[in-house]
Amino acid sequence: MIRKLKEKRGGDMPSGIFEVPGIGLLALGSIACIRTIYFQAWKMRCLDRFAYVQMNEADYALGNTEKIRDMLNEMIQRDHIRGIIVYTSCVERILSLDLQEVLAEIVNPDSKPIEIFYRGPMVKRLMNPKENLSCILERMKDKGGKTVCKKTDRDYLPMPLLAPDFAAVMSLLENFPAGKLLITPGGCGNCLKSETTHYQEENIYVTEFDDLQLNAGCEQEIISRAPVCCQRWGFLCYMQSAVPYLTGQNWEEVSFASEKNNMESLWLGGSGFETGPVGAARALKYLGNRWSRNHKLKKGGRNIILLGKYRAGTPKSRYYQWIESELHKAGYTCVELGDIWNVSEDTEAAYLWAMSAEALPLARSWESEYKIPLLKEQQWDFDFKGKQTDSKMPWKLLTEPLLGIRLKNFLERQGLSASVYAYVPDRKTKKFYQEHLPDQITYFEDSHSLYELDSGSGEWVCDPIFRTYRKEDPEKKWHPLVYPMASGGLFD
Repeated sequence: MIRKLKEKRGGDMPSGIFEVPGIGLLALGSIACIRTIYFQAWKMRCLDRFAYVQMNEADYALGNTEKIRDMLNEMIQRDHIRGIIVYTSCVERILSLDLQEVLAEIVNPDSKPIEIFYRGPMVKRLMNPKENLSCILERMKDKGGKTVCKKTDRDYLPMPLLAPDFAAVMSLLENFPAGKLLITPGGCGNCLKSETTHYQEENIYVTEFDDLQLNAGCEQEIISRAPVCCQRWGFLCYMQSAVPYLTGQNWEEVSFASEKNNMESLWLGGSGFETGPVGAARALKYLGNRWSRNHKLKKGGRNIILLGKYRAGTPKSRYYQWIESELHKAGYTCVELGDIWNVSEDTEAAYLWAMSAEALPLARSWESEYKIPLLKEQQWDFDFKGKQTDSKMPWKLLTEPLLGIRLKNFLERQGLSASVYAYVPDRKTKKFYQEHLPDQITYFEDSHSLYELDSGSGEWVCDPIFRTYRKEDPEKKWHPLVYPMASGGLFD
């Protein structure tokens, strides 16, 4: 029922599909269901045979299958695809989404084979999933005619998915003295393993249950076994993935029951449908408010409290490390919220430092309540390349938006032109950034919009994953700045 994340489970079935020439894979589900498969397709250079339909709560509630039908009709027209496997998630099965009806509506003049592969712990099966997939691939063998090998049209390539809410929160909690438990049927643990390497740590646990256990109710068993998850830590944080979120059980009661058993616990929610920035911002504000109930924060001293510094949301660069070093030389001590979680005395802080946009809601709340100013790190001169740049071409900054704004300010102080871009695949994420970052940011959500932004010469600062969607151009210079919220652990 509860296991450590680092314990291996299951196999790598998407790779088996991508290894078969001409077979396309259409993945359905929440962000968490699809992101892992996207990374596998990217690593195997099979993005041109991969597509996904990201479903949301409303789609499932209304039984909306139009997006699935439209994507299948689009994929079936591709000359380099001779057959398609629809790769479902747990939710399609437990909500009985009628995919056979969808297949009946597909315009398929060449009679290319289309098969549905049901997978996950919610699926009733008479054979091993790998055996089932082998049977499907065997049925598709030599069907659909010959594929046409041609240069990949980049319009076919699906864009990356940002990390789901619970994966970002897991990363946010890395520096907290906490055990972490993800309530999930089991497969969503693979999403965490595709993130940065710290997800192999000892203090991450996931549940496992099937459809029978879910229907019978497994809350009491989780409550009884939860203490093992925090034997070595001060408290336990609960989160959930798409299936428990949609099925209506009151999982928050699991956390309340743990409190009654004298085990400090926090319910941080999650769903697998929201992006990491939205989920992490909400969780961080909740954690900050929880900490301030039992602690006093005062203006003064030489501490700087770092908020929102976490591997999934803070780009890997010399930027923040350089400034932390300068602050240390100036006599300041940088501490994170997790470092002071269990302190008994009052905490003094000279500044609050928002390390990502996700920290801004909490940082501004504390600034107002405790009168502690936000750190304006632009006062320390800095160049993220380590030397002054002599390039006069415009700079295009595609990274974590708050960092992008700070780099833009730096470059403009040198008399250079710079623009900030942000990849926002959904309206809720865009609304979050617009609310907390009123600065001029250009948002885009698909590869076509990225093409339009890339007109003309310039120097690009971005995660290497976005180079997949750009044509090589000697007039453009690329400066890699890994942003795990977009690329997970691909570039660890």
